[in-house]
Amino acid sequence: MSSPLISACSPQKAVLTLVSFLFVLHAPLPLCASKANDIFEPLIKDIDQGIAPQTTPVEETTIIKNNGETMHQIRGGRQVRDGVVLEFVTFKSAPVFLDGAYHDDTEVFCIIAIPQNAQPDHELPGILLLHGGGGSAQVGGIYYRTLAWAKAGYVAVSCDLPGIAGDKGTISSGTWRSVSYNELTPLRFTVTPEPKASWIYTAEATALKAFALLKTQPEVNPKKLGIVGESWGGYSTTMLCGLLGDRVEAGFSVWGSGFYDEDSDFQKYIAPDSPVSRFLQDPDGAEIWLTNLDAGRRADNIKAHFYIAAAANDGWFMPPAVTKTYQAITSAKSKNLQFSPNTSHQARTPGGSQNADGSHIPGKRSFLQMEEAFFDYYLKGEGKPLPSITIEGEPASRLNGSIQIEFTVDAASDLKLQEPELYYSTPTTKWPQRKWIKLDETAQPLGGDGLKSRYELTLPKDIAKQDVDWFILISDVEEDRVPTTVSTVTYHLTEPLFPPVDS
Repeated sequence: MSSPLISACSPQKAVLTLVSFLFVLHAPLPLCASKANDIFEPLIKDIDQGIAPQTTPVEETTIIKNNGETMHQIRGGRQVRDGVVLEFVTFKSAPVFLDGAYHDDTEVFCIIAIPQNAQPDHELPGILLLHGGGGSAQVGGIYYRTLAWAKAGYVAVSCDLPGIAGDKGTISSGTWRSVSYNELTPLRFTVTPEPKASWIYTAEATALKAFALLKTQPEVNPKKLGIVGESWGGYSTTMLCGLLGDRVEAGFSVWGSGFYDEDSDFQKYIAPDSPVSRFLQDPDGAEIWLTNLDAGRRADNIKAHFYIAAAANDGWFMPPAVTKTYQAITSAKSKNLQFSPNTSHQARTPGGSQNADGSHIPGKRSFLQMEEAFFDYYLKGEGKPLPSITIEGEPASRLNGSIQIEFTVDAASDLKLQEPELYYSTPTTKWPQRKWIKLDETAQPLGGDGLKSRYELTLPKDIAKQDVDWFILISDVEEDRVPTTVSTVTYHLTEPLFPPVDS
């Protein structure tokens, strides 16, 4: 049997909100790292005590394109643009461990963006933006997003994350800059001489310090804080929301998850029996890394409204790892998931990637359009809650060999939804190479109560007998709204799981 996939919806423009559901049985989820002696505990105590890192204004900096070309030259550590005050600073972060010693010289670049007319009255929502692997706060995409979130009425913070950031195109300084991005793997996946030696610890410690900086801005409402990140930044979003619990109101992970020891591109670096494992023949080291630094082991402490945007063919964060992360989130105020079929690190669904190729449009505030509706609702109280999908009971196989699936869509009574869509694929190849096919059948309505609508879909015998994985998507069709998409976890058809019933 395979793993479940789920996706989420967000309110705004006439759009298709998709929801997918895939059924999978897993072994009991591992417990998260012990709360006692947690390696991140001192940093979280600082946050609770209102202690933020001291910042130093940057005299001169350059905002660059992804290809390294200069976009903006900024002097004086401050810029006023489009009604936003941008402050460019550095702060000291955690040491890095290299060549057998700690180097306490980690200075990271950070952008703080505040609406120009904001007052120091703790009224504005705040959002922390976390870049992906090889990224940087100085790269144009993050700069523009930080600016755009502030234009939309948020206080926004972004910073470099040593251990995840690229080694070029930033004025951050310290020993960590001496290592090229392509050489980071052995420094990430290590616990020698201790878990803090991993550069992933340095990255997450830096993100926690940036969160403290955001929370202590006088314009920020500390009860309305959000975190969003892409890829490694999606992992970091999941990690931080798990570490911070109810200190975060809303989190949105884009192409990122935990449970790296499941089907993920990073599994090979953790499994003790893998030829390229960093813990070759050292299962204890692998378990120590997972206990302390795997975001999935922290997911049970996520208290925020949480959304995972995933790609069903992702080459890094594959459905089993995403699904298990989603299943481990048991204490969130709400949770939602999206699987975009036939894409990797993109969402070609309503409310998905800004461009068809997944690239960012300058001036837009989000990695995915639907983030805007998500955060505006949960942090500003604007718009409508996201819909959700629930599979009713277990899908049942009929005597004729077809599979009957009943599910409920929960949405605001005035939220217009498109017809649910079911996608399926056969497990004949690896996840990134899967072909997801839309079922050529219309969901049959079974009634509802105004907020909840029940449906039935049937997988025909010729499909069901192929042992397929499947999920359901649903989207809204509202005018004047940012598009959103949600899906369920993926289900896998396994004979003992679905006893036959009369048709």
